[in-house]
Amino acid sequence: MTHGGDSDSTGAIAGNLLGLLYPQEVMAHPWRREIECADVMERLARDIGACLRNPAVCDDEAPGGIEERYPGC
Repeated sequence: MTHGGDSDSTGAIAGNLLGLLYPQEVMAHPWRREIECADVMERLARDIGACLRNPAVCDDEAPGGIEERYPGC
């Protein structure tokens, strides 16, 4: 995409929207392996999705729960 504006931000927004619309395809794309910390971002996305589907998963007291994985939240 070429325009006179902030192209990197436009690309980032477009990529985020594609990830929302087509998560399986985006996560299967070969470029995914080239992104630094892709495994961390995938884990965060899965954890956030799990919390949205079932808030009890994010209970601070749950063993192995969100507080253990992300201390200081």
